[in-house]
Amino acid sequence: MEKAYQRQCFENEREPSLNDDNINQIDAALNEVDDRVMEMHTKVFSAMKAEEIRQTNETQRIAAESVRKRAEDLRNNAEKMRKESETARVAAEQGRLSAETARAAAEQIRQTNTTKAVQAAENATVNAANATKDCNKATQSANAVVTAASSVISASIAAKESEINANRSETAANSSKETAIASAEDAKEYCQNSKYYSTQSKNHSETAKEYLIKTELAGNEVINKINEALEMNVPRFKVDLQTGNLLYNGGRFIFDVTNGNLEWGVAI
Repeated sequence: MEKAYQRQCFENEREPSLNDDNINQIDAALNEVDDRVMEMHTKVFSAMKAEEIRQTNETQRIAAESVRKRAEDLRNNAEKMRKESETARVAAEQGRLSAETARAAAEQIRQTNTTKAVQAAENATVNAANATKDCNKATQSANAVVTAASSVISASIAAKESEINANRSETAANSSKETAIASAEDAKEYCQNSKYYSTQSKNHSETAKEYLIKTELAGNEVINKINEALEMNVPRFKVDLQTGNLLYNGGRFIFDVTNGNLEWGVAI
């Protein structure tokens, strides 16, 4: 850069003269210096302003990048919590379906046991009726044998009155009497046995009815507990936005994490 002014020494009555040309030259040089100073000041100020703006922009860029990363982390956490919530919802739905399946199975078992108990009671009733019929038949047979014995005794008495066949008739009568008595005893015993089995059949029928009642009560209790787990206590899920944890309360469902797996169950 060229100098704006070449210095000159002025002395009285010697060259260079202190005239308007030389003074204007000095004035022009001062103006040039002033312009250069102003230009330099403007350039320095502009450079400082540009650096300040650059630093401000850099600070804002760093802040924006931090905000972007924070927003990305929040988005990832929200997505993670959404997936965990979806997993918990699916697990709860599976638990509900399993509980519903268990309830249906319990209902089917109860109906099967009820059918078996009713069939057993009907069979016991039929057996009791058959035993009663057998007892009545045995009683009729016994009465017939007694009637026959009475006839034989009458015949024996009539035979005794006959002198010709007295001994033979008496022997035959005694033999017939013993046979009749033995037959009557057998018929009596058979009748007692029939009554015993009839009583046993009735007892079994009562036992079958009690078993039917107990089966219905037990099945109803299981169904009520499953319905309570499904309908009365509704599970509630909540996501802690500060920690990212999935919180659960209410209901009879039990959740546990084992080896990274989410396991569930129903408390009955």
